[in-house]
Amino acid sequence: MAKSKEKKGKFFYGWWIVTSLFITNFAVEATAIFSFAVFLKPMSEDLNISRGAISWVVAARRLATGFVSIFIGRLIDKYGSRMLIMGSASLAGISVILMGWVENIWQFLLLFLLIGLSGITMPGNLLTSVPVQKWFVRKRGRATSFAAGGFGVGGMTFVLVHQQIIDIFSWRIAWIASGIFVLVVILPVTWIFIRRQPEDMGLLPDGETPTNQADKSQLGDSTEEISWTGRAALKTTTLWQVLLAYLCISFAMGGVQVHRVAFWEDRGYDRSLIASSFSLDAFMFFGGILSAGFLVEKIPVRFVGSYAMFITVLALLVTVLIDAKWVMFFSAIAFGIGQGTNAVVQVHIWPTYFGRRHIGAIRGYIVPGIVAAQALGAPFTGFVFDSVGSYGPAYWAAIGLALTSAILLFIVTTPKVQTPASI
Repeated sequence: MAKSKEKKGKFFYGWWIVTSLFITNFAVEATAIFSFAVFLKPMSEDLNISRGAISWVVAARRLATGFVSIFIGRLIDKYGSRMLIMGSASLAGISVILMGWVENIWQFLLLFLLIGLSGITMPGNLLTSVPVQKWFVRKRGRATSFAAGGFGVGGMTFVLVHQQIIDIFSWRIAWIASGIFVLVVILPVTWIFIRRQPEDMGLLPDGETPTNQADKSQLGDSTEEISWTGRAALKTTTLWQVLLAYLCISFAMGGVQVHRVAFWEDRGYDRSLIASSFSLDAFMFFGGILSAGFLVEKIPVRFVGSYAMFITVLALLVTVLIDAKWVMFFSAIAFGIGQGTNAVVQVHIWPTYFGRRHIGAIRGYIVPGIVAAQALGAPFTGFVFDSVGSYGPAYWAAIGLALTSAILLFIVTTPKVQTPASI
């Protein structure tokens, strides 16, 4: 079979897709994916809502995202992300603006459910990750990392921006300004640049071109991969093993991430100092994302994922065992690297094992479970705190779960091909 080669001298449109998704992911962070921890205490005090109750509201947002992902995956495979992103961003942006007027937990819950149902307000969401998987094969790792880098830069930016707006004005103004930003940035960028897949524009993944006319119906060795249907993938041990690993780490970090600011405040540290450590976390998250994009192209993805989990275990251990200012920053660095690397691996591992053609449907099956685990981690941690007055037991549980994830990914194997889907 003749090989396809990379087209020289012309900028591949797939990189415009990556750039627009980077911008979208950056703007989505304004919905307080990473920075919600800085809202937790002031909203809890002003609305007279317990931390455990707020944790359930955050969980509801994540559960809503998981629920809608069941349907989004197949829609992306069939129609692409363009109109879906625009509709989702509109719903999220308007709901975030209305957060500025909440007066009780039921209004808070309703708006967070709507934000979650937008399907776009979480790292690794289908709307902003599946397009990259369809436009790239050989360069999928770096393309994924560049697009996901928007979450890192956005998290680093908005944890400081939100803290400053809250300190100078109020948490209500922070929500209103953030919602407007989401609408103004995402809608025009998506309308102008996003397209479904390279074949719709007469292109091949990675910007490659056939070496001869007879090869135009095939992808050549450099981009060839076996694509599994969702049903076939569900029958493999590989899918369930990887899914279990991500259920464990998602439950663990779902609780830790929401309660980290409160954890350090309870130890007596200044809120501005904590926000600075969170910004460092986001900066290292961005660094972890970029490095992981190249690592997964050189090293088996399961090893990169296991490395990310072990780094997370280290961050949790030092946080629990040592009460010191330097630990707050050291753990922020470790959390950032571990979770940034994981953000790429969690997206990249599925098409690596199951191909790109049906990746929306496959991830539509598994993302709801992962999101549900992440969602339930927050109220679990809040319940532990409300029950015993300490985050200690919840953090030790998180350590055990993260270690389990590291081991599961390290030993996972490539699925055995029996009856792959037609490509």
